[in-house]
Amino acid sequence: MKYMLCVVFSCFAASAYALPMVSLNPSTSVLGFNEAFTVDVLVSGIESTDQLIAFGFDVGVDTGLTYSGATVSPSFFDDSGFFPTTDVAGSSFPPISGDNILLATLSLMTGTTSGLLTVAALSTPLDPGLSEGLFTVATIYDISATATVEVMGSSTVPLPSTLLLIGIGLFGVAKHIRRA
Repeated sequence: MKYMLCVVFSCFAASAYALPMVSLNPSTSVLGFNEAFTVDVLVSGIESTDQLIAFGFDVGVDTGLTYSGATVSPSFFDDSGFFPTTDVAGSSFPPISGDNILLATLSLMTGTTSGLLTVAALSTPLDPGLSEGLFTVATIYDISATATVEVMGSSTVPLPSTLLLIGIGLFGVAKHIRRA
């Protein structure tokens, strides 16, 4: 009976707290060639009993996207320069808790590759400098989040040639009416 009570209690205790979840939110999901866009890096599920102190992650992008930098949220100090092996890092004092906490905004650019392309925010579990992950008061969590954007080629018709074709068509119609 003691053993069964222990198992039930530990299952209940484990489900009482959700793990923090990092998500990526692109400014737009459909893009053209050579178009700039941003991706917000958000975290939810930071409990008031285990507040967020710091974070660090690397940015990964598919071929066809270019990562040009990040702006750390004003709620955090930008610590990216202190960790040469980490792309984005920040810390907060006092610690922060809550949902939809903005960690950083990534700046990216599409190239001339069309299709579904992926952006990722990742932490290396055993980073030698211990600079990657979500650092809370009691725990270090790994970061693994991805977002997909669709890059579509431009299919616009140049305006001068369109107007020329319309003009030739109207001229032909007018000539045909005059003959009749």
